[in-house]
Amino acid sequence: MIRDLTAERQAAAALAEASARTRAIVDAAVDGIVSIDERGVIESFNPAAERLFGYPADEAIGQNVTLLMPPPHCDAHNDYVARYLRTGEKKIIGIGREVIGQRKDGSPFPMELAVSEVRQSGRALFIGIARDISARKQAEKTVQELQRHAQQRERLADIGAITAQIVHEVGNPLAGISTQAQLILRRAERDASLPLSSAVDALGRILAEVYRLDGLIKEFMEFSREQRLNLKPVALDRLLREVFDLWQPVAARHEVALGLQLPQDIPPLTADAEKLRRVLDNLVKNAIEAIDRGPGQVVAQVTLPSPEAVHIAVSDTGPGISDAVQVFRLFETTKAQGSGIGLAVARQIVLAHRGTIDYARLEPRGTAFHITLPRGGPMG
Repeated sequence: MIRDLTAERQAAAALAEASARTRAIVDAAVDGIVSIDERGVIESFNPAAERLFGYPADEAIGQNVTLLMPPPHCDAHNDYVARYLRTGEKKIIGIGREVIGQRKDGSPFPMELAVSEVRQSGRALFIGIARDISARKQAEKTVQELQRHAQQRERLADIGAITAQIVHEVGNPLAGISTQAQLILRRAERDASLPLSSAVDALGRILAEVYRLDGLIKEFMEFSREQRLNLKPVALDRLLREVFDLWQPVAARHEVALGLQLPQDIPPLTADAEKLRRVLDNLVKNAIEAIDRGPGQVVAQVTLPSPEAVHIAVSDTGPGISDAVQVFRLFETTKAQGSGIGLAVARQIVLAHRGTIDYARLEPRGTAFHITLPRGGPMG
């Protein structure tokens, strides 16, 4: 019996050549490449993996892959593999996941891991490609530190500007208070029998100035203070209703109608409720004052642009904001009695939540402020 084996030998030679080529690629790879079987036992360990984890290949092969993981990750790994083989749940399969690895000396390090599955002779093999991202993480940390220092320098500059503005803003009211107090004192010295009612107008002016100064100082302090957040689940629809209920009497006096447009079943928002209320208070107050005398309308609308975000728009039918005005700049205001701090503080609060705030002119008239916040909070 004679059989031609040429084709089989050519196929075997091609397979051997492909295997050698694959081995050369794996050995030359700059990323660690590790293969494990269904039990999590290491079957191959390329030179880059040796450099990455500190184990020679002959020491790592035959060991469970949890050797390369710190607690508690190593405790859960085998369960992940078993669950995947049982249910097909792809929790361990993925590209570019950030995980923690462990070197032979016990030191943990951040790495990027891609895992894929191959079938060989009817059994599952898992191929992991690991890349050390310690340098990248350190660079990110350095950038964050530089950004924090830059923000601190910017804050110091703002505080210097606030100090100068305090001197300017407080000087005239204090002079007025002093004049009124001296007037009351002279009247009392001239005639001690004068009734207290003769000083009511002067006392009223003093009290009004004191209230204005108190509000101004509080705004200065709010801007100067670092925005530390007390994060909790917030029912945004209820918060907006409370804000609108508070401003309803003021709006009525200005002949301004307030309107809310809320979707059904707004999911909870992780935020600092008190600070977010301050932002909304400021926007509604500014919108009413922009209209000044109605008829007019202020509307707050909530939309959900994505599962991870919530969008709030507060619009008015006022005259609109001039292009020359930079509304979020410290001390920038279009109101005669405005401090120019409210929107600067609102922007600080929104940015602290890792959100965005902006505004747009409406046609034919009016302004809309837009806030987008991450539903899961700053770290969500």
